[in-house]
Amino acid sequence: MNTNRTFYGRIFFSVLFFIVITGNVFSQGPNDYNLCVRNMHQTSSNVFEMDIWLEWTGTNTQKFQFFQGGLNFNYAGIANGGTITGAYVAGSANPSLPAVQQAPIWNINATSKQIRMISSIASASLAIAIPAPPGIRLGTFRMTNTVPFTANASPNFVWSYSTGTSTTTQTKESFYLNGSSTATGF
Repeated sequence: MNTNRTFYGRIFFSVLFFIVITGNVFSQGPNDYNLCVRNMHQTSSNVFEMDIWLEWTGTNTQKFQFFQGGLNFNYAGIANGGTITGAYVAGSANPSLPAVQQAPIWNINATSKQIRMISSIASASLAIAIPAPPGIRLGTFRMTNTVPFTANASPNFVWSYSTGTSTTTQTKESFYLNGSSTATGF
């Protein structure tokens, strides 16, 4: 019995190690796209940054309309007794995105300890086609702690798929296909 636990424990930690080392966390949607966290790194003892990317893996052309994301993370495991805040890094989005999508609303909800992100565009004529992998960078998110982050800890990011509440956000996207809006969710 302990042998099975050890075996499965090694598999679990190997997968976790791969995610941390590669710096990618993917969310595969129902309509052939991936929402990705890439380039996770600490820029100082109390600052952590990551890029949010969207890539299209389908065969037809879809234009980016709306992205709403909830990214849960191990707040207690990395806070080290401090208070973590976060925000979108101005100017970090791909320059081909319309101006309205280059100033999204991204923050950390203090109650749910969840990164909440919203980026949208109202007109199909302004939307751009979502490129194939590696996709398009929606922007960089910066987390800042009032004290140094816990040494060797991982944020253990997981996209939120449950129904949103006043303090949590469900991850979902919408696209323009042939000029019509297509809502997607999980």
